Amino acid sequence: MVALLVLALGLLGFAAMQARGISQGQKAYYHSQAMFVAQDIVERMRANPTVLASYVLDFEDAPSGGGNCRSAPCSPAALAAWDKVEWLNLVRDSLPQGAGQVQMVATGDPTTVLVSVRYLLNRDLASDPEANQGLEGEYVYELRTHL
Repeated sequence: MVALLVLALGLLGFAAMQARGISQGQKAYYHSQAMFVAQDIVERMRANPTVLASYVLDFEDAPSGGGNCRSAPCSPAALAAWDKVEWLNLVRDSLPQGAGQVQMVATGDPTTVLVSVRYLLNRDLASDPEANQGLEGEYVYELRTHL
C-alpha cells in the first residue's frame, strides 16, 4: 500500500513536470519566433538602404502596400511599403496577438534602428493556472542594430 502511494506521488510529480516543460517549451518557441521576425525586417532594410526612413512603423500602424514586388520590379519606396505589409503579416502569423514596431534611433553612418516585437503568451490561463504560472503576459522583444 505504501509502495503504491509513493508510486502515485511520483507519477503525479512527473506529470506536473511534463506540463511545466511543455509550457516552457512553448515560451521558448515564441521567444525564438520573435527574434526571427525582428531579424527579418532588419534584413529587408539592409537590402533596400536608400529609403530606410520609409520602414518606420508604430505598433498601431496598418500600412497598405503597393503592388506585389515578387512578380514585378518595384521602386525602393514601393518595396519598403510592400516589405512592411509582408513583415506585419509574418509577425501576426508567427506570434499570438503579435505586433511590430520599427524606430530610427540615429541616422547617418551607421544608422541605428530599434525593432520591437510585441506578443502575448497564455491567453487562456483559466485551464491550468498552476502549469502556466509565471508565463502569462505581454512580452516585447527588442533588437537594436546598425545598418
